[in-house]
Parts: sequence; C-alpha cells; structure tokens
Amino acid sequence: MFLNNEPVRTGIPHSFLALLVSHDAPEPGRSDTVRTPLSARWGVMHVIGLAHSTEMAKKYVGYERKAFGSTRLTDRHCIDLNLLVVFDALMAERNVTRAARNNGLSQPAMSKALNRPRHLLDDPLFERRDGRMEPTSRALELAVPIHSALSDISRTLTLNGNLDPAQVTATVRIATVVPHQSSLLPALVAELRRDAPGLDVQIRSTERHRLHDLLAMGELDVAITPPLPDVRDLRAEPLWTDELVTMIGPNSDVQLPLTLESFAAAAHVVDMGHVQVTPDGHGLSVVDSILAARGLRRRIAAALPSSAAVPFVVAATDLIGTLPRRIVSDVRGLPKIQVVPAPLPPVEVSQHLLWHPRSHYAPLRAWLRAIIKQVAAELHGVTADTRA
Repeated sequence: MFLNNEPVRTGIPHSFLALLVSHDAPEPGRSDTVRTPLSARWGVMHVIGLAHSTEMAKKYVGYERKAFGSTRLTDRHCIDLNLLVVFDALMAERNVTRAARNNGLSQPAMSKALNRPRHLLDDPLFERRDGRMEPTSRALELAVPIHSALSDISRTLTLNGNLDPAQVTATVRIATVVPHQSSLLPALVAELRRDAPGLDVQIRSTERHRLHDLLAMGELDVAITPPLPDVRDLRAEPLWTDELVTMIGPNSDVQLPLTLESFAAAAHVVDMGHVQVTPDGHGLSVVDSILAARGLRRRIAAALPSSAAVPFVVAATDLIGTLPRRIVSDVRGLPKIQVVPAPLPPVEVSQHLLWHPRSHYAPLRAWLRAIIKQVAAELHGVTADTRA
C-alpha cells in the first residue's frame, strides 16, 4: 500500500483494505457494483472511531457523494486506513521522524500524511511541546479505539498463520522497574538475538505509576514489574515468586534477631520500583500493608530510583533495606552486609509480566511474552506456561 507515493508497512493485504474502504452505493444505471458486507462497513466505523450517529456513519462509508474539490469527511477517497496507521504510529512514538521510519516513510511524507486527518477532523491532533508531538484531547479520545481496531485487523489476518521470528523486522518496548536485573535481561536479549535477529529491543526503566498509561497508549508492549495495586484492565501473570530478606550494614544499631517491632522502629532505605512513597513519607507496598495491619509504620529515610543501589546505601549508612532475595543475589560486588530473613509473616513476592488486553492476540507480542516467560522459568527454576 502506498501513501504519498511511498510504501506504508501496514501488514494488511491490499485486498482486505480494499474491502474495508470500498463503497456499495450503486452507480447510476448500474447494478453490478460490488457490495461490501454490512459488518465490514461497520468495522470501518469502529476503526475510525468517529461514528456518533447513523447519519454520520453513512457519510464515512460513502453513502453520501460530494464532488472532490477540497478534502471532506464525506469524500470516499478520504477513508484511508493508511491515515489511521500514521495516527497510531505518532501516538506511539510522539516523534515524526521515528514514526516515519517505523512505517517506511520519509519525514516530509509523514508530515503530509498527518495533515489529511487534521483537516478531516478539524483538529490539530498533535502539537509540538518540549520537543515532542503531544496529542490533543481529541487525539487521546481516538487513540485506543483506533489502535484496538488496527490490532483486531492484524490479528484477524494472522489467526491461521504462523509467526516466523527469524523474518521479523520490528521494534519491541519492554519496561522494567528493576533495571539492574543482571540475569534476566542479558539472557532475554541473548535469546531474542538468536531467535529474531531483525528484532530491535528497547528496555526502559519506568516508574510504576506510569506503567498503566504507557501500556494503554501502546508506548510499551510489556512490563516486568512487582505487582501493581490496581491493574484490573491490564493482563498480569507472575514470572516467579520470591521471599523478602532484610539487609543490615555495619553502621546500624539494629539488634539481631530482628522482631517486627524493631524492624518497624528502624530507619529504612527503599527503592521506588517496589515501594511507592507518598509525599508525606508513607510507603505503599506489601511490607507497609503488613505493618499497618498491626498498627505499625516504618520510617522511610531514603527512597532510591532503583534497587541496585540499596545494598550499597545500607553498607554506608545506619539504614536497613528489604528486598526480594533474588534481587539481592543479583547484585555484583555485594558489600559486607548481613542478609537475614525479613521478620514478617510468610508472604510471597513476585515479578509479574503485564500487558494491555489490546495486544493479547497480536502474534509478535504473544511470542515475546512466551519468550520472556521461558527465559524467566529457565533462570528461576519454575515451570513456564507459554500460553500468553
């Protein structure tokens, strides 16, 4: 498929696109016009995300015919799925150059393509702010239904096909709130390089409170994270379970064996990947919930962006820190600190794989999730369920 005389990588066959954008109002004096099924026409309505009334919907699918002078929403030549692909790419990248590259277009062609939906909808859709193309409220309203519909089309066309990772040329974006994972991430990247050499991988360190929005907007494909407090509209699956341990440095006056009371009374260092800290210093985590249920509260004296530095802060100060055992064992050059079981009731902590339901059936994303689960299972000695 071409846009502005340049190929666009939609992954959707021309014949299927022609079906979606065809019009069935018979030409005068003719009865042999190919008729598009009603379900397909209303599929276009879902893709465009603009059918607020029956009359408006009829305009979109070409029941109304107007002369092709200036571009108008009712013009049959304006209903082009390529424009939706352009829109979706800009929502994901927020950068014209990157969006153009990912869709096989030049930057001028991408900019020109963006002008058409802007005119159709009488809305700028994206505005440049601080070096990024930020969506307008209208664009945000359209983002999810457009992305969802394009994903549905892609899934429909590949339901009976097999993904060949070795032939894939794409970019996947993975977020982790524990960026130092010195075992999982190297093994995962190595596996992806072997199986899908044409696949580019972007692994980002992301704050927990942003994960939901980034997954929902399609800016991330998956996230590897401790459980989030509210993921009702995301899919989540545990990768492995672990136990909590407490680290005590040589400068701490905490006495062993630790009790729940002495644990709560000590000053703590935490990482914001596992503990969300409120402006007034309250911690939101499984540890803090256990303490609160017993009328206790710990003082969070230091909050770090990553768990990688927690053992070293413990070694250099009088603070204590509590992390999953596997994370502590992953730290290279662990300083001279004591690592003891956390004085908490038995509780399992886990890393979860999160994704948005919209991408659940996308072949590449499903394959990626299966690979992540497989690598995690091999590293941590668990049985992998690769049905993503």
